[in-house]
Amino acid sequence: MTKQPRIEEEKEDFCSKIDKSEQQLIPPGIFQQFGDFIALCSDIEAGTKQNELRSFLSKFGQIQFLWLEDINGLGYRQALIFFSSQEQLDNLIQNKYLNFTSLITVEQCSKQEKKISEMFLIAFYEKDPIQQKIKAQQFYEQGFIRDIHNILEQINENQIEGRIPQGRFLTLPENFHLITKFGCYLLSFVINLYPLSAKAAINYKILQQIMNLISALPLYYINDYHTEIISHLMRKSNDTSKREILANGGLQTLSRLLDHTNLKIKMDIITSMINILYTREFGLTSRTIHPLYSDAKNDGVIFQVYQNCLVHGENDFLKDYAAYILSTLLRGQEVNLKMKQPLFSHLKSLFSKEMPSDQVACMLDMLCGLAVDEGNISEIASKNFIKTVVNLSQSSDQKIHHFSLELLLRLTEKGNELENEIKNSIDILDFLKLIGDSNIQFDDQILVFLMKHSDELCK
Repeated sequence: MTKQPRIEEEKEDFCSKIDKSEQQLIPPGIFQQFGDFIALCSDIEAGTKQNELRSFLSKFGQIQFLWLEDINGLGYRQALIFFSSQEQLDNLIQNKYLNFTSLITVEQCSKQEKKISEMFLIAFYEKDPIQQKIKAQQFYEQGFIRDIHNILEQINENQIEGRIPQGRFLTLPENFHLITKFGCYLLSFVINLYPLSAKAAINYKILQQIMNLISALPLYYINDYHTEIISHLMRKSNDTSKREILANGGLQTLSRLLDHTNLKIKMDIITSMINILYTREFGLTSRTIHPLYSDAKNDGVIFQVYQNCLVHGENDFLKDYAAYILSTLLRGQEVNLKMKQPLFSHLKSLFSKEMPSDQVACMLDMLCGLAVDEGNISEIASKNFIKTVVNLSQSSDQKIHHFSLELLLRLTEKGNELENEIKNSIDILDFLKLIGDSNIQFDDQILVFLMKHSDELCK
């Protein structure tokens, strides 16, 4: 099986994201002095500036500290506001709703919110790499992963008061909405900085719990704290865990988030989808129709990836990995006419970029899986692509050499002009190297081709 495309190298790692935070530092002792006077503010419009929010809320009392959630696409945001006294906090929360730039909600933080908020802000604002690792280990040893497992279990088992059905989704109380965000951020913090904790997260089935959570939440309740931990844990999970997620509609759950306007979320999701698809069992029969194809088509997964990432993707990362996902799911059959030209055009354009040899081999492998259906051959061979494949067939890398030869042989199925071009470009005896590597039908195809041109071989 060919190695999966390299995704992680193109994404900013967790520690560098922490170091690049430009927000203010959290004042020392803020929770000890003012931790009982914290307000949670929700439904804040996406474009709100921190100083605008502070200016508006300061009319209710002296603000000691304010944390505002990062922009989440076009979604609403949340904030924590530390006041100087209970009286000032009461001035704010005596009205559940306030008319700011839009109608926002306010409430006092509970004991549970205060605890996880303190952990979150400590982790979020810590700049020292050594202290980050110390804090991550401390959180783990204090049982944080067990605690977040219990919270997620409580949410997923409908035990939260105020959990309201809304169509096929659910609306959580704002405090639990905040807790899931902070919990997911802290999971990423702990697992990345104290790797031994990953095993505990997997044993507690944290990934499955978060997948269940996001499948039930409206789109803009989800931010990149949720999807970042999904991406981390998906890479670390074994095939058994991934099969369980797939059986529970995991691809459909993930693909829905490709509609989100937060680019970080889309990049996390496309990464997670790749990691689900590149399990051992799905790569062993890469010349047959993919076992997930029917569900992916019927559930709208293929359309979401095509439309939101390949066609309208905001960057090359989304477009490239959308092409990989579609090539994997559509192997062994003719690609839909509307998708055919955009998909093959993008796939072939990637060969003009500098890539590691294992990624080149992976791309050739995908094209071989698509070339199994004769209906795709003309589009694959268009724009003089055969020359590119012939050049790759001279590679000293065994996998690139092998998959290039296989692709050339499969392209000869179209006959006549293509067959002659390929025959005149390589030593066709090299096709003998492919015998025994695929299946009996393909071996027969090799022998039939060589026998057809046996007269030329004897010259």
